[in-house]
Amino acid sequence: MLDEEALEALRLKYGKIGVVAYNGHQIVFRKPTRDNCRDYRRMRDSASEKADAVEFLAQVSLAAFDGELEVNKARTHYTNVFLDEFPLFANTPKVMAVLSLLTGMVEEEDAIDLGKGVSYRSARRVSTPAG
Repeated sequence: MLDEEALEALRLKYGKIGVVAYNGHQIVFRKPTRDNCRDYRRMRDSASEKADAVEFLAQVSLAAFDGELEVNKARTHYTNVFLDEFPLFANTPKVMAVLSLLTGMVEEEDAIDLGKGVSYRSARRVSTPAG
């Protein structure tokens, strides 16, 4: 598992990250690129690819898995081991909440409480109303 220092390093590298704790695993997602989001939207609107759209977005957004920072190794373990055990993980509310924040579908200010086992880190400072 990554400590606070390693998570901060990932936040600095990617700008925004979301961390999901799930059944003893730690999954870190980064903000997907605009091209990733375009591909996701295309898949979501395609009858034959719709079922795989969220899984695709989770895969391309994966930044670290169970402490593994090398993205290809993290994705391999996530796909070949973790998803065999939890095949619908990408469709859980925790993942949907994080991906919604990372893609901008939900404003940061509207997602203060993501629930147990989910956190979000952004370089952007959350503004507060003037007194």
